[in-house]
Formats: sequence, structure tokens, C-alpha cells
Amino acid sequence: MNMQLEINGTTYEFRFGIGFMKEIQSRYKEMASISVAIPSGFKYVVASMLDGHIEDLFDILYTSNKTEKPRITEKALMEYLEDESTDIESLIKQVKTFLLQANASKNLMNQIMSALAEEQTETTATKAKTKKK
Repeated sequence: MNMQLEINGTTYEFRFGIGFMKEIQSRYKEMASISVAIPSGFKYVVASMLDGHIEDLFDILYTSNKTEKPRITEKALMEYLEDESTDIESLIKQVKTFLLQANASKNLMNQIMSALAEEQTETTATKAKTKKK
């Protein structure tokens, strides 16, 4: 599944396939092994992106474009993400949507979304208990 972004007049393709998954998993393997709660590199980097970490959004986009033509440069992608007119929240939602649809990532994305929903429910319940006291 490919996502397209137009950056500086050039349309770039971002593929969230097996090559993307393999590279992300290997790159974040060491970080992910530190915590029992995050069993894989993909889950680590996506959860971080969903928390708004722009460097992980950069990593996901840059990695997913590596096999595509034209290739975006690190500098062009950094400038795009740093540009005040780029809506980062919307871009994160767009990437999330594509990851939920891509065959290589949708299973793990559904696990992440379930875990986030469960965490949100627990947080809400804890806040409600605190207010009752």
C-alpha cells in the first residue's frame, strides 16, 4: 500500500510493505528489547509517532520511501516537516490510516490501537476514581 505526498512540487510515494517492516524492526530492535511492554521495533516507533514525536514520523516516512522513485532526501523531508504550513497532526493521522490498511502492518497496527484504547480506558477509570475521593 502506498501513500503519496507532494513536497516542493514533487510527488513522493511511501510504501508500507515488508521491506519497510523489516528495516523498522531491525533498526529499533535494541530499543524495543529494553521494555517488556513494547515487544517490537515497529510498535515502538509507531507508538512514539502517535504520541507526536516528529523524529519518529520522519523515520517512518523516510524508511517507507527508500524503495520508491523518486527518493526524497533527508534534507527535503526535514524541511517539509519543519515547515510551518505542514499540518503534523493531520500527517500523523494519514500515516496511521495507511499503516492500518497496509497488509504488512495492519495486524500490528490493530494490536497497537487496541492497547492504546485499553490504556485510555484505564486512565479514564483512574481519573474517575481519583475525583470520587
